[in-house]
Order: sequence, then C-alpha cells, then structure tokens
Amino acid sequence: MDAAVVCTPVECLNAPAICTGGSGPTPTPPTTGGSSAYVTYHNYFAGQPLNQVACSDGRYGLTTRWGYSTIDPMAPYVMATSVSGWNSPNCGKCYRVSGSAGTRYITAIDQCAPGPGGMTHFDIHPTAYREVMGEAGVFAGSGYVTYSEVASSNCRGNKG
Repeated sequence: MDAAVVCTPVECLNAPAICTGGSGPTPTPPTTGGSSAYVTYHNYFAGQPLNQVACSDGRYGLTTRWGYSTIDPMAPYVMATSVSGWNSPNCGKCYRVSGSAGTRYITAIDQCAPGPGGMTHFDIHPTAYREVMGEAGVFAGSGYVTYSEVASSNCRGNKG
C-alpha cells in the first residue's frame, strides 16, 4: 500500500485514498443560530464496515440495534462526533447540521476528538461536508456550523 500524502483539502475530497489532510484559512465560528460545532471531514467510503467505527457493536451499536454491517444505508450522511464513542447512547442520533452552503440531516456513527477549546466537533463524510460547507469550506478544510438533535426519521437509513 502506498503511503498517504499531504494534500490540500480539495485534493483530499477528490482523492481520499491518498491524502492525509491539509489546511486552508482559519474559519470563524458563527455568532447566532443555535448550538455551534466545529466541522471537518473524514474519508468514510462506500462499503465501509461498521466494525471500523466506534458505533459498531455493544448495547448501543448500530450493528446490534439496526442490523447494519456497513455505513451504506446511511451514507453519505454520516459523521463522527465528539459526544459519541463505543457503546454510547449517542450512537445513531440524528442531527440537523447547517453550514454556509446548506442543511443536511446526519447520523452519528463514530467518535472524534473535541474541537478548539473543547467545542463540539463533527467529522463528516466528504460528500455531506461539501453539501453543508460548499467549496469555500472544502478549501478551508474545517469550519463551523449550527446544529440540533432531531427525530431519527429525518436521517437517511436511521432506524432510531
């Protein structure tokens, strides 16, 4: 397997198998509009087994609760959160996430570290990230959104 290379955020979204990140301008947190979260993107992929994410098995795991073996029934609207972890009751929660380019409903399937200053952090599938943050967000590689927890029926493939 070839070693990953450092790419710009745009290159990583277009060729995720070879990239390990990059950075653009520092984004500014929103000042209004609900709870705020720091967002980045994570290179989840089609067919990715759920046993590669934190919300796989255990009492609250998505394989256990919903019978899924891959992220596909929910993709591309999946993400890691800094409030999820293995066997966390936050696994499978549905969030309304609004950024500079749009709003999407995204299911928590994995765990990531907190954002700057301990802020809630969402690490979103690249396709959903682009839909929420737009090309400027892709270039920056990170940004800020507003979010709220919503009914599971809003999220693709989410069985609540």
